[in-house]
Amino acid sequence: MEGARQNAGMFAGTIEKQTIIADQPVLVVDGESVLNSFSRIQEAWVYLRKSNSDTAMIFRHNGLNWDVIRQEDRVPA
Repeated sequence: MEGARQNAGMFAGTIEKQTIIADQPVLVVDGESVLNSFSRIQEAWVYLRKSNSDTAMIFRHNGLNWDVIRQEDRVPA
């Protein structure tokens, strides 16, 4: 069932035409690689700052698919 939540604790959807299934609702992705997953966006921002990557992005599952989280969408810690 592509694009939908599979079962409790699993999140599935597409990023750049690739199906990504994860057990956490927040991902840090760099190119075609998932670097890490988190339960909260704030944890992903901390990881991203420490990674020193100019290309890594944060995605959050919206219940159906993965949405990119932009800097301006950042939730205060």
